[in-house]
Amino acid sequence: MSDPLFKYTSHPMDLAMAACIVEDVERLAETDCGEPALREEVARLDRLVEFLEGKVDVGARRRMISALRMKGQLLIKVGDWQAGVVHLNQALEMYARCGEDEAEAAKIVALLNEHSPEFRAGMQGLAAVGGAIPSGC
Repeated sequence: MSDPLFKYTSHPMDLAMAACIVEDVERLAETDCGEPALREEVARLDRLVEFLEGKVDVGARRRMISALRMKGQLLIKVGDWQAGVVHLNQALEMYARCGEDEAEAAKIVALLNEHSPEFRAGMQGLAAVGGAIPSGC
């Protein structure tokens, strides 16, 4: 029987393994592997996200940001861009709450900008509003 606190805390080895899984998936996503291999990796990321969702500490949440981003990327790569964008949005929302890795945020924003018309429109709206504000205010 597992320790009742297990689902609420992350052991450093858990976080290291989560990082390794995301790195492995990133490497695979950069290759010309087939759709079945990509779908297997999506399932692997599903299990990782499910594991991390049971954690409440910030370290697990930070790992989950990368896992959600990679899941979104893979889903887009296999042609399911709507589900991919949903996961990218989840990653961005989680980043807003507890993220620190600016490079990770830049990857998420770039992917959303490329694949989400709603995100692009929102960014253009923000730029228009920002341009309408007089400087010095």
